[in-house]
Amino acid sequence: AGTRSLPMFTVDSFTDVPFSGNPAAVCLLPWEFPGRLLQPIAREMNLSETAFIERLHASDDFARDRHFKLRWLTPTCEVNLCGHATLAAAAVLLQQVGNPADEISFSTLSGILRAKREGDKICLDLPLNAPEPQSVDVDADIQELVLGTQLPVEEVLYSAATKKLVLRLPDRVSRQDLEALPVPNHLRMLESHDG
Repeated sequence: AGTRSLPMFTVDSFTDVPFSGNPAAVCLLPWEFPGRLLQPIAREMNLSETAFIERLHASDDFARDRHFKLRWLTPTCEVNLCGHATLAAAAVLLQQVGNPADEISFSTLSGILRAKREGDKICLDLPLNAPEPQSVDVDADIQELVLGTQLPVEEVLYSAATKKLVLRLPDRVSRQDLEALPVPNHLRMLESHDG
């Protein structure tokens, strides 16, 4: 049996300066590829996310088609959305592969995402996933785990779509105050929340 290689790229998003920005790996999957192998590849790439671009149909071509499937994996798990890796995936298709489309789209766990050329830039259309206000004392356990009892919380927001909790602190809180916080215990945080 012959050896096949996967086209793999490392892209620094949000910059035009090498070795800066936010790096993501991008892997083109030009044939039907076993999903169980994606996680080991992402682990080996060892970047915050690896974007896997798949053709929707066997006859599709990365260099000419406009709609693809996109998945993002960290070294440990698959995630529902990653902006910088989506930008990296679009850059690979539009700039490295040479796809001439003005707009391409990706089917993802977060729905259809679009990337458009705007001059020499790429513009993404990402879901809003707006967080909803929560009662300040609803997540007191998590608040204490993250901030200790040192800092007051002005507002608590939660996005059910992304499962992200935002604790807004008063404007008077300084960078020095934040740097003095103890490192959160992530395992205790997960144990204390059922969402």
